[in-house]
Amino acid sequence: MCYTAVMAIYGYCVWGIDASKYNCEPIRHIYHRASEELVALVLNFCLHEHLAVPVYHPDASYTKARRAIDTLIADKYIELYREYGTTIKRPRVYKRTSKFEQMFRMRVKDRLVVKESVLQGPSNVEIPGLEQYRALALATSLTLSTGAQVYRRINLIRAQGLYSLYAQGTYNYQSGIHKKERKQLLIDNEPTVELDYSALHPNLLLNREHLPCEDNIYDKILHYGLGLEWSKDKRNAMKLLTLAALNNDSLRAYAATANIMRNDNDVRLVNILGVKPKQAYDAILKTYSALTPYICRDKELWKWLQHQEGELMINILERLTDMGIVALPEHDSCIVQSRCRDQLKEVMENCYRAMTGYPIHVH
Repeated sequence: MCYTAVMAIYGYCVWGIDASKYNCEPIRHIYHRASEELVALVLNFCLHEHLAVPVYHPDASYTKARRAIDTLIADKYIELYREYGTTIKRPRVYKRTSKFEQMFRMRVKDRLVVKESVLQGPSNVEIPGLEQYRALALATSLTLSTGAQVYRRINLIRAQGLYSLYAQGTYNYQSGIHKKERKQLLIDNEPTVELDYSALHPNLLLNREHLPCEDNIYDKILHYGLGLEWSKDKRNAMKLLTLAALNNDSLRAYAATANIMRNDNDVRLVNILGVKPKQAYDAILKTYSALTPYICRDKELWKWLQHQEGELMINILERLTDMGIVALPEHDSCIVQSRCRDQLKEVMENCYRAMTGYPIHVH
């Protein structure tokens, strides 16, 4: 979770660029036999000073991608800026050097043109009730108001929960559309609205303890648990630290996780709040003692929460499909055309009440 939050501030390398739409002479002049991966890498760095480069991806082998990166590093055109993990599925962030800026003075459009073959991901539907939804979704046009391409992937597998239907089809096509850009999403060329459950996971656990849902849970922990004045940054930090507490099986593991978590501006969450992980942990339990059986207790709890979330979203999609409305699921929120806002709100509220027996705020 913390890696996603941090990497959102960087550009994200695209493989599968249609290089024919760009003047790649400066690249070919230096590298006569440049691979597609090397060309894509240089084009991306022309747009972004810092770039998160995935070296494990569907359109090129790990070997070719790694070779392109190593070549630019060896020739001192890029250098490692930050590393967030050791597995090949976690990108490292690189930065272009002054030598790169001198050698590759190329004009690149703000939005890279990505090959259509790259924009259409696999469609895996193993939930019989959602076959109709799949057909409706595939017949829908998805674009951004900026004119950017949109990557399509429908992955609806009950055992793994419900995953994102779409992702941005430019430099960030492999991960979900950033929240700021989701506001620019068009469905069949119509503006959209996104509705979200209020603190879904904590509220599911309160319901499990036979307590009603509460609104502004993270605000209350911030105020009553830590005695801090509200700010957007503090509230978001408290939210991420609370969710992390539900995903760790001990206080020690939570402390290790909380100490490295950062926001989109690369600031440590504990520094934003001015607390230590143990203080954040105590603040959660001080405000909501009913969550004691779940905070830093059982790592399997996260699977239960994901399962509940998935079942909930499946029910929502099924009901909206019967109404002829395409909804795009994004974790515990849904995006629909703005004119369908009221229908979506009613369906989300009814589905949650049917599952838990309690009402919840949808905003």
